[in-house]
Amino acid sequence: MSWRDYYQASTTLLMFPVGLAIWWRSLAHLTAMSLAVGGLFLALATYRAYFFVVYWRRMKGERQHG
Repeated sequence: MSWRDYYQASTTLLMFPVGLAIWWRSLAHLTAMSLAVGGLFLALATYRAYFFVVYWRRMKGERQHG
């Protein structure tokens, strides 16, 4: 994996706590924007994490068979 892959994986993992923190902090001052931004962070993190899981499984399979 290249440095870019590691960077993307780390930013993806950081999106989960950031999204949760935005949602948690928005409970004090509930606004549609804070709910949307927190939700979008979580949705984007989940979307990106899915592709990393697929990539890791594919790489693991190639190492076992190759």
